[in-house]
Amino acid sequence: MSNPNPIEPTPLHMRLRDRLPEILIEAGSVVIALLLAQAAGIWHEQQQQQELASEARTAIVSEMRANEAELDKMRASMKMSIASLAATAQDKGAKDTKMSFSLYLALLSQSAWHASLDTGAMQHVDYGWTMKIAKVYELQELVLHAQSGVFDQLADFSDTDTQSPHVVAAHMLSRQRSLEELADGLDAGYRDALGDKR
Repeated sequence: MSNPNPIEPTPLHMRLRDRLPEILIEAGSVVIALLLAQAAGIWHEQQQQQELASEARTAIVSEMRANEAELDKMRASMKMSIASLAATAQDKGAKDTKMSFSLYLALLSQSAWHASLDTGAMQHVDYGWTMKIAKVYELQELVLHAQSGVFDQLADFSDTDTQSPHVVAAHMLSRQRSLEELADGLDAGYRDALGDKR
């Protein structure tokens, strides 16, 4: 016997219409979850970048303080060396060709600065501060180059005894005074960059 009221199948569009609110809620939940995950990822990445920038800045400041201490030793040594050379350069009657004086070799590091540039940490540090630090490191490079020239000159003159002491001292004096001026400028650069007042 057949059923007098057979259930007619519901058309697809009617079933979709009935479930549309539920589908929209689910889709909205997925979109919101994706947006929240993306925002959390961006926030986490920014936090990591800020931490890296902070570590880089701390390392650079520490490196510059160590370099400043090295430079102070070199400048103190240089003052004595320049005074000795100036006295010898003025003594045109000196016969002894053996001159002895010491000059401190300042080991000025650039490791933290280069590491910060290589890792991209400086992209997240204040631009004004970065420019100030970059100028100090450029001047530091000039000081290292001039220091190398002074030591090369010392090595050259130590092998010769053909010139009178006052002539040798006068030649060495000009280069050491140039190095002293650069070192004074670098010292001022360190103090400015580090916020030291003395």
